[in-house]
Amino acid sequence: MQKSDWEQKMDMALIDVAAINSALESNLKMIQLKAMFKIVQSGLFDDKTIAVLQSMSKRFEKDKDQVMGVYMLGHFSLATLFEICNKKNSDSFKSVFDVLDEDTQRQVNILIKSKSLYQS
Repeated sequence: MQKSDWEQKMDMALIDVAAINSALESNLKMIQLKAMFKIVQSGLFDDKTIAVLQSMSKRFEKDKDQVMGVYMLGHFSLATLFEICNKKNSDSFKSVFDVLDEDTQRQVNILIKSKSLYQS
């Protein structure tokens, strides 16, 4: 499937850690999600990226953070943290994940197991 012009432009813009961090800090969910896909696919991240993702992983308000269906920005942030922590051998994911309720943990696990962040 061919990418849209928007997706192609985002792929060309998200070429380094600074650009990815800037996208994560935007208030536009689709740009934030594209940055998360890029992090997982390219492995481009630093300590600031992890800190921003940890902050975003607390975003579960349906009216502000809903991405699609039952999934909020926090779910995707946690799934991204999981992938980063596997590469960096860090406990950043576990410290946030362990305090979530069982239903939210289940939803994050579905995103992780489906490898949805590898598909953009």
